[in-house]
Amino acid sequence: ALVSRGVKALLLACNTATGACIKDIREKFAIPVVSIEPAIKPACASTDEGRVLMLATLATTRLVRYRALVSRMPDPARVVSVACPGLADRIERGIFAANAFDDLLERHLAPYHGMTVSGIVLGCTHYPFIRGAIARYANRHFQGACRIYDGADATAKQLGRVLRDNRLENDHGSGRVTFLTSGDPAVYGPLFQMLRGK
Repeated sequence: ALVSRGVKALLLACNTATGACIKDIREKFAIPVVSIEPAIKPACASTDEGRVLMLATLATTRLVRYRALVSRMPDPARVVSVACPGLADRIERGIFAANAFDDLLERHLAPYHGMTVSGIVLGCTHYPFIRGAIARYANRHFQGACRIYDGADATAKQLGRVLRDNRLENDHGSGRVTFLTSGDPAVYGPLFQMLRGK
């Protein structure tokens, strides 16, 4: 559907979708396809003391691609993969308040209370919307720096490089944003409004 609209490149801004189908999409379409991956590498490069908590959907934590990424880290055992069912669903309902996720974070992170944590990787592209909630919870329950890592900036830079390398940049005229969803537009409206405001 997107290719039929004439897009010049695709960005799969979902770790689960990337792991499930990036190879097939790249083989099927002649346009550049950029994918995202969790920011585990910069988190593991930190010299801060402690473990790296990687928060993601259950599907992402089970992907071969994700497990291979962790295995390439200098100390794979430093990475603690935490599946967080329910977070993305609540975010998609337009809930972003810092105090609106304590119950779910407690459910998933209680076993790690008191742990020294150098970094927390937001391994789902929904999670940056609740960065404040995650940081708030971490500061209450963990030791260490608890730096938040998000792969979005690196992915955006990679998309820029791909557009330049393929001579697809357009620095003239004006752009517009169109939101499309396979779900109920009324449900996703608050999320779209938040994105439009950025």
